[in-house]
Amino acid sequence: MAFKKGTSGNPSGRPRGTTDRRSELREQLAAEGPKLLRKLVALAKGGDVDALKFLVSRLVPPVKELPVSVQGDGTLAARGDRVLQECLEGRIAPDQAANLLAALTAQSRLAEHTELEKRMAALEKKLDETYGPTPQPR
Repeated sequence: MAFKKGTSGNPSGRPRGTTDRRSELREQLAAEGPKLLRKLVALAKGGDVDALKFLVSRLVPPVKELPVSVQGDGTLAARGDRVLQECLEGRIAPDQAANLLAALTAQSRLAEHTELEKRMAALEKKLDETYGPTPQPR
């Protein structure tokens, strides 16, 4: 069922001008914000580790991973072995190794797909040469 152009799909919906509860809560929080922040800082100074973690998480940007370079040629399996070796020797972080291995896995799938396409095209060509062109589906 298609809606008529210019007609609301929910004509008895929320009336215009109605404030969202989240907006009301934000306004209340904004009014108390400075007081809450002073309390949070006092808790952190008093040894509250959770308050300290929260403040640090908002003040210090997260550490970004540095780019890594893993040297190696050969098969995808050999490259994967090299990534694991680099990780085991502590030259790259485990999460970086996991990302690199995921990329190698994706590359493997792409290579496999490309190889299958080539083989399928060769088989279709051979069939066309032997039995004539195959009708294409509509």
